[in-house]
Amino acid sequence: LGPFVDEAHPAVAGADASLSYTELFEKQVIGKLVSFVEEKLRGDGAAAHVLLMPSTRDAHHAPVFPQTPLTTGALPPHVRPYIHLVPNPAAISVSGITVASSSLDVLMLLGQQELASKPAPDGARPDRLSRLASHVLKQRLYLPLFPAPSDERNPMPVDVVSNLQFGRLQSLPHILLLPSELAPFAKVVEGGVLCVNPGRLTRKQAGGNYGFLCVHPAEVEQSAAAPIAKASATDSVISRTSVQIVRV
Repeated sequence: LGPFVDEAHPAVAGADASLSYTELFEKQVIGKLVSFVEEKLRGDGAAAHVLLMPSTRDAHHAPVFPQTPLTTGALPPHVRPYIHLVPNPAAISVSGITVASSSLDVLMLLGQQELASKPAPDGARPDRLSRLASHVLKQRLYLPLFPAPSDERNPMPVDVVSNLQFGRLQSLPHILLLPSELAPFAKVVEGGVLCVNPGRLTRKQAGGNYGFLCVHPAEVEQSAAAPIAKASATDSVISRTSVQIVRV
């Protein structure tokens, strides 16, 4: 998840980079991913699939949300099947598991606009982060704010029509990835969806966090009368998913 050429980076913001923004992306991101895939193909004959999603903070890409996929002409034909360029936001399906994600800091935006009543003195303390993530699922929009928030210090251009058309959640995903400046977390929220905020990889000059998510295969039951393996009815994606949020 982007940004890959962060507009807030000192070299980019100060125009001190020796290469263009597109050349930086091709060399520092695409070039290294191509080398990674090629090394795996030479060693094991197979490689992991890599998905790249842009960010509104990417200096080399159109900043209007929702965003079209990144473009590149530096993918060799034998590497192209392993590197996928997806829009922001996007929902993908891997072996029947739907993962929805947006690189926009939706949780922070919702937290700035949300109004919530104060809990009773003897009541349970509400889970604010889970509540923020639930807004996305309940309203079926990756950016469930209308009109879009405006801040003169940090403007965020939003195509309202495209947001309603392409920023919709067609169905509840199994996993929802929402990277944010807020505290990292992994929680089961509205509708039994596993929501993960891995945080940001970098925080200015310091290291940040990243997430490692593993979905284990479903347990199957097999008998002589039913030779075809079937997943157990009690099995769920959440029960066989592990999440690690690692600090850099």
